[in-house]
Amino acid sequence: MRAAFLRLSGVLLLAGAFAPGWALAGGSTAANFLQMDTSARSMGMGSAFVAVADDHSALYHNPAGLAQVDRKEAGLDYVRAPMDVAYHDATYAHPLPPRWTAAAGFNYMNVGPLTKTDDTGAQIGTYMGTGMAIELALARDLGYGLKFGVGGKIVRESLDTRIGAAPAFDVGLLYDYSRLRIGAAVKEMGPGLKLSQDTIPLPMTVKYGASYRVTTDGFVDALIVSAEARHVRDEDMQGAFGSELRLRGAGVCDFLALRIGYKVRDEYSSEGPDITGSFGVRILDNYYVDLAFLPYEKMGIMAVVSLTVRFGSARE
Repeated sequence: MRAAFLRLSGVLLLAGAFAPGWALAGGSTAANFLQMDTSARSMGMGSAFVAVADDHSALYHNPAGLAQVDRKEAGLDYVRAPMDVAYHDATYAHPLPPRWTAAAGFNYMNVGPLTKTDDTGAQIGTYMGTGMAIELALARDLGYGLKFGVGGKIVRESLDTRIGAAPAFDVGLLYDYSRLRIGAAVKEMGPGLKLSQDTIPLPMTVKYGASYRVTTDGFVDALIVSAEARHVRDEDMQGAFGSELRLRGAGVCDFLALRIGYKVRDEYSSEGPDITGSFGVRILDNYYVDLAFLPYEKMGIMAVVSLTVRFGSARE
């Protein structure tokens, strides 16, 4: 049964090759869908987001970044990837006085249908693989440029009729010094996914990086550049670079963002584009739409749609 779950992890990892910036290969850990990046914004920046993390998606990148969210914010992401992979998530961030922010998220991925075979290799039907997580996080601005966040989640993964579940925990830090921001996070800490008599480790991840932001009063609203390194359990160190250019608009569409990212990967990394990109618009000051289309040479196109709405007054 352990071998079956590791085979599912291999499928999820291959399906998760679209997570920009990282090698998702092997099969020694479970719940590898947790490594996937599903935000069109961060995906367009090569997933170099641990030191940016300034919106609701910080829940998945660096919980400390939630402290930067100063208005109520809700988001939906939908990913349609090669190999019949579909991923959905919903996130809500809620600022609390004086310097706290709470957030909750739900994400779900399904892979398949996959082919079921008997001991001789003959096809006997199909089955589905799924992954799900329910997450909560709390962040605080500690002052002097320092922000801290913690999160917890319940993770569930299934292969046909076999199911495993486990708790996991995240912790993150952000430090602002003028235009420079430094971030670090440890994610997916936990006892492992319990399956019968076996406990399969979670893909614990340590990541750190830096970003630099320049703002102006002209047509160019801001330029952000970022870099990140990441180490996932049982994998080599990986890295990524990203940038976002924000332009002021007019009328209904008052904001345009253009993004590009680059992944640094070793020869064993899963296939996928080395260069990523996305774009987004803001409508009527409160509604954001972000899109990414990433080509895979042998598997097809991955499409990502992210919707965000901000509402309520800003935290004082």
